[in-house]
Amino acid sequence: MDLTKVKIEPLFEEDVDFETFFKSDFRVVKVKSCEEVPKSKKLLKFTLNDGTGKDRVILSAIKNNYRAEDLVGKTLLAITNLPLIKMMG
Repeated sequence: MDLTKVKIEPLFEEDVDFETFFKSDFRVVKVKSCEEVPKSKKLLKFTLNDGTGKDRVILSAIKNNYRAEDLVGKTLLAITNLPLIKMMG
């Protein structure tokens, strides 16, 4: 993949301090399944293998950029200790 022509724009203007970054639990995960969330314009629902022996289910607002079926079997990086929040009720 040629990244020389990719323009990256920052998502956040404020920097994250090292202590906050250090608390993040980054894990390499394998996508077992991925599907669109009904009635959502942005959300995909992922079932992940994070190496713990128990499936992890997460939502991500990337539907406008990726097709669910293209992500199955991919290896991704996930932050696994983000707090739970309600999405779509």
